[in-house]
Amino acid sequence: MSVRRLIPVTLALLAGAMLSLPARAAAEPLTDRQRTVLKGLARDRYTGRWIDLTTNQLTAMRQRAEAYLADLPKHHLAGGLVVSARFADTNRSAVSRYEAAEDSAAWTGLLLSAHTFRYIVSRETNAFGDIRRSLDGIDRLLRVSGKPGYLARFSARADDPAYIPVYAEWGGADPARKGFGKLAFAGNSPYGKEVWLGGPDRNHYAAVNFGLMTVYQLIRDQTIRSQVSNSVMLMISRLQKDDWRIDDGYGNRTFVSPLLRAALLRGAATIDPAHYYPEFEKQAEQYLRLPPPALLQYSDYAPNVFTVASLSLLSRLELSEPTRKLQFEERLTEVMRQTESHLNPFLVACFVESFRKPTISSGIIVTLQGVMYEFPDPPRWARPVDQTQDRDLTVIEANGEKWSKFAVQMVQRPPAPFQWADSPYRLKGGQGSLVSHPGVDYLTAYWMGREREVIPSEDYVPLPVERRPVVARGTNNVAGASRTNRPSATGNYRTPTKPTEP
Repeated sequence: MSVRRLIPVTLALLAGAMLSLPARAAAEPLTDRQRTVLKGLARDRYTGRWIDLTTNQLTAMRQRAEAYLADLPKHHLAGGLVVSARFADTNRSAVSRYEAAEDSAAWTGLLLSAHTFRYIVSRETNAFGDIRRSLDGIDRLLRVSGKPGYLARFSARADDPAYIPVYAEWGGADPARKGFGKLAFAGNSPYGKEVWLGGPDRNHYAAVNFGLMTVYQLIRDQTIRSQVSNSVMLMISRLQKDDWRIDDGYGNRTFVSPLLRAALLRGAATIDPAHYYPEFEKQAEQYLRLPPPALLQYSDYAPNVFTVASLSLLSRLELSEPTRKLQFEERLTEVMRQTESHLNPFLVACFVESFRKPTISSGIIVTLQGVMYEFPDPPRWARPVDQTQDRDLTVIEANGEKWSKFAVQMVQRPPAPFQWADSPYRLKGGQGSLVSHPGVDYLTAYWMGREREVIPSEDYVPLPVERRPVVARGTNNVAGASRTNRPSATGNYRTPTKPTEP
């Protein structure tokens, strides 16, 4: 082959190789100084100034978001619903089993919010199709049980080979129904070919309400808003009929917490104020008489995420009563004081989104930039991790388990389906090298951070070194940091249209 003919072939091969590289391949890692600041924040101590991410690093973060977005429909959506997946091989050529399907409703609800913030930042019209796909999946979950408005955990075709082993054991095998778990049930018409997973879970309602009302608040497409309204009203009507109990119709029920009830009614009152606003006011008053939430570290961490999601939604939607809005904001600020050292980007993003003109502390910037930058590219394999013997970590015992005393850095954490709902103090976890997780955790925090410009776009010009934020000693800097990359950090935030309320 002549040199003239060889050059185009060689260039084509190089181009193909470059396209196949992961999103972070061309970007530099965090500097030692940036890692020191992250580590110091986890230990609640002064460690120096945060160095802004470079253009290459910010580009890598956006590319990672695009990679997860492209990965979802290929490997992690089943009828519009989010799942982790166990594959037959590392090439992910075939799904052998759905994983974390019992939490699919929650992750699908949060994916709705990610697509919404993505649209607000990028104005990608493709986001509308993604929003509709998730809304269709949630609508099916609200109807498949035959109790319209009850939110099933997951539903898919009974003959789906990746689903059969899941519903066969959900709740434990049922001797009276061969092939079904005790909490798995056949769908009602027109979903007779599906099987849905039951059992009550307040977290699912909080996440779906968060996603639905984020769409309703920020998206002006009337077809989409109408679909959201129908889902919200269906859910609220069912809960009212069931005396505010989550009841799957098969004897499995739990009560709706005061905070969740207030958040659900706030959503309904935003859509139909004449009907639901008085009931919301009464419930909000009752909730605000209760002590502020105390969040957990060395235990089941997921309730923290959904507590903050509901509080954030209440603050965002409260437009007519400034005093009540301030009370919600004060509770969120107290939560942030408790959790700033957790290095949890979702909690931080919810906090920032809850205020019209938030104060952006150095800890918020460090968490949303530093932790998110170290998030892995897809596929995110659920590799087994055991750091209980790591001498570089301060290990403590609580609730019969070993934990890190301080939040573990992102690169060391055991992978979880939604990373921010797993305790950052966990030392041991993971499911195996053939299970991968969907990336809703990254997409949600990334696009919320972008919307408020705490995570800048690639064309951001860093401030001089002397004006970069300092991670101050103590966590009280949440409410009063005076130095920040973006002093007002209002970004392109829109003031939502005020609903008609009495």
